[in-house]
Amino acid sequence: KLLQRALRSALNQTYKDYEIIVVDDCSDVVPEVSEGVRLICHEVNKGLSAARNTGIKAAQGEYIVCLDDDNELMPEFLERSLTAIRGYDAAAVGRIIKYKDFEDYVVPNIGGVSAIDWGWLIRKDVFDTIQYDESLRANEDTDFGIQFFKKFKAARHYEPLTIAYDSADPKESL
Repeated sequence: KLLQRALRSALNQTYKDYEIIVVDDCSDVVPEVSEGVRLICHEVNKGLSAARNTGIKAAQGEYIVCLDDDNELMPEFLERSLTAIRGYDAAAVGRIIKYKDFEDYVVPNIGGVSAIDWGWLIRKDVFDTIQYDESLRANEDTDFGIQFFKKFKAARHYEPLTIAYDSADPKESL
C-alpha cells in the first residue's frame, strides 16, 4: 500500500516527460508496479544506498529524484523543481511532515551538513562524481549531503512539494 501511494504520486505529475524506476531491495513480495514503470530486483538485500545507486545508474534522464515508499511528491513537484534547479546542481523543496495527530511544514535546508535523501531533484551528472556510500547502513543521506556540498550547489524552493509520513504504524498514514 505504501509503494502504491508513492507510485501514484510519481505517476500524477503535471510535467509528463519522465521515467519511473522501482528498485526492490530483496523484499519478501515482489511489488506490483504500473505499466510503464521499470522494476529492478536485487537478489540479496544490499541496503538503501545500493538501491538508490542501482536506480540512478539505470536512469536515462538528465535529472534524478529518489522517492521512498512511505513518501509522496505533490503533482507539481517536477514542474516546479525543474524551474528552481536552473543554474544549480540540485533543488531542495519544502516538505510537509504528517504525524498521527498533526502536520508540520519543514523549510528546505541547503547547508554543508544537510542530508540529501528523497525528494531532491538532482542533475544526473552529479552521480558521476559522488554516489550513496553502500558501506553505510545509516546516515547515508547525511554523508551524501556532505559530499555534495563540497563540490555542488543547490537551489532552495520553499513551496511544500513533498510529503513525509511520520507514524509509528505506517498503515495509519494511508
